[in-house]
Amino acid sequence: MKKLPLLTGLILFLIPISSIFASDIDTLYARYMVTAVYNPTQETVKSALSFLNSDGSFSDIDYQSKTDISIHLTRLRVLAGAYQSENNAYYHDTIIKNQYINALQFWIITDHRPSNWWFRHVGYPKALGISLFLMNTELKADHPELFQRAIEYLLWAYNKNDHMEGANGADKIFAALPAAILTENDTLLRRFQQQIKDLIVVQTVGEGIEPDWMFSQHSFQGRQLYANYQQEYLNSILSYLDLCKGTIYSVSTTELTVLDNHIINGMQWYVYKKHQDPAQTGRRPSSVLNPRYQNNLTLMIAQESPQQQPLIEIQNRIFNDQDTEMKLLGNRMFWRFDYMIHRREGYYVSSRLTSTRTIGMESGNGDGLDNYYTSAGLNFIFRTGLEYETPYFKVMNPRQWPGTTAEQGDRKLPSVEWGKNSRNNNPYAGGVSNQNYGTIGFIYDKKNLEATKSWFYFDNEFVALGCGISQRFGRDSVMTTLNQVIQKTPVYYSENRTVKILEIGSGITKVNNPEWFLQDSIGYINLLDSKLFTISSEIKNKTSLFSLGIEHGKNPKDESYAYVVYPNCSEVDLNRYRENNPIQILSNTKSIQAVYHNQLNITQIHFYEAGTLQLADSTTLTVDQPCAVMIIEKDSVIEISVGNPLCESKNPELITLQFSKFLKGDQVETDRKTSTLLIELPQGDDAGKSVVILMKNEK
Repeated sequence: MKKLPLLTGLILFLIPISSIFASDIDTLYARYMVTAVYNPTQETVKSALSFLNSDGSFSDIDYQSKTDISIHLTRLRVLAGAYQSENNAYYHDTIIKNQYINALQFWIITDHRPSNWWFRHVGYPKALGISLFLMNTELKADHPELFQRAIEYLLWAYNKNDHMEGANGADKIFAALPAAILTENDTLLRRFQQQIKDLIVVQTVGEGIEPDWMFSQHSFQGRQLYANYQQEYLNSILSYLDLCKGTIYSVSTTELTVLDNHIINGMQWYVYKKHQDPAQTGRRPSSVLNPRYQNNLTLMIAQESPQQQPLIEIQNRIFNDQDTEMKLLGNRMFWRFDYMIHRREGYYVSSRLTSTRTIGMESGNGDGLDNYYTSAGLNFIFRTGLEYETPYFKVMNPRQWPGTTAEQGDRKLPSVEWGKNSRNNNPYAGGVSNQNYGTIGFIYDKKNLEATKSWFYFDNEFVALGCGISQRFGRDSVMTTLNQVIQKTPVYYSENRTVKILEIGSGITKVNNPEWFLQDSIGYINLLDSKLFTISSEIKNKTSLFSLGIEHGKNPKDESYAYVVYPNCSEVDLNRYRENNPIQILSNTKSIQAVYHNQLNITQIHFYEAGTLQLADSTTLTVDQPCAVMIIEKDSVIEISVGNPLCESKNPELITLQFSKFLKGDQVETDRKTSTLLIELPQGDDAGKSVVILMKNEK
């Protein structure tokens, strides 16, 4: 190492450490001020002033209300912005300054507490910090006591040290950050730094980034998949990192790598054609991409993290119309959430299930009141990205969520307030994936309704099986909904090999034992005889809705279904597919559900209990534990993938697979007639993650 000249080293030694701190705090101050600067229009200022009373209150705000009144804080920022903006007519206007001070003092004294804790803990301090930053010099000089009280206001929620996980924790730290910068509190800033680091971890208890790289929040009743809170979390985390980049208060590459992986292996997967999977959106279901998604991605790229280039590619694919050059294809099993995403060129599909470990989409604060059946097995299908566009979730039938098996009727749905009543009563939910193909299934058991359901994902199509559909004490019929979407085209269907057409708005049509259906280039092929389908084509509030379901009747007993969904197809494609159907249903029972694709030579199986299945080549597979298995044969190589859908509920260290044929491989014991595989299952936080091994098929 090159030595410093003595004089230079002496100069560095003489520089007080406190001055380095001060320099970095000055940097934070300057950066935060840039974000706070705001030049409102004269109309905006005049509007705020028109409601301002002499005591600092605004005449149009009910300060006794228990709801959000943050408009007061919005107007504080308007006054502060006008006062500090050189190009504003009110620049350094003494009257404006005094009016800001009066309004600030009224707010601090009133200390409004809405019934929703979040506003006083997060929303209010985040909003107040901006105007306080703009006016801090004037307040320190002329009203130091008020300045100190405002600082205490910002720190009140943070000092309570509650709600410090996930998005809420990140929000509370960022809301308190102005207080630390304005008081040059190095100790507090270092505490923030450590707490931010503690939030950028892969965790398994509470809320935040999970081991499969998806995000959980509000997991009071079970793990809840929640992209909306993910974006809130990232916004506060990345805003902090952006302010602190290059200072002593920044984070290391360890934390940046966690965020990289969170985006690359999790966050990018649920976005398709600038829309997001509604299964991710919690109590406000929507396919509209969260507006913070793009900004958060930009902020992350600015961190110059270890995987910056893949992040740039994600940004280009999603937002810069380079999807054709930078395709995201594959299959992912997110085992912590009983959730699978399957992507192919031209379509996107997801299955979000629930178990004793996970819950569906919650309700709360008046949102998500129709979310009860989101725990019943969601199956969203995108081709154009517009299938579930606004106002879909305001006009949809909440008993016909895509993929679900549910009792119909018009009675008020049970509440799922903050996730209550939103879990499933059976632990089997999950599947297996080799990153390209996969299957997911679950045993649904809730409110006297039982069903064993699974989805099998291939290239051009996927298969859905259901069996054991039974209900006791029901009052209305039970239906499995294949899909419910915004209707774009007439509905075409084939009955007795005759194609019929239903125009948009044609109402309810019953069809017995149809061959197939087609709407907006998505085909649905019936694989079982004697099934009654219901087609709904209705206009609700000027919005056309298409729904397709299979009727099981009132209080059904051991009903079943089987169908194929074929996106990007025509009538000709559907007829050709049926004539050369590559799908063979090997089993559709409550013990085993299994499908074989004879063109791809892929077998996918759910063993809901230990048992034996005869495969398409007449050999048998026996397992000693419930599991999901996928077998892909290519030439003499056999790829075997195994997953444990019981996850941490029951996770043995070993699972045994026995084939009635000769296999060769490192993990095989064979007598040339039978071959036994002992497969080690991932343990701990990875319980439920898939294992992939390669074997040789010896003829």
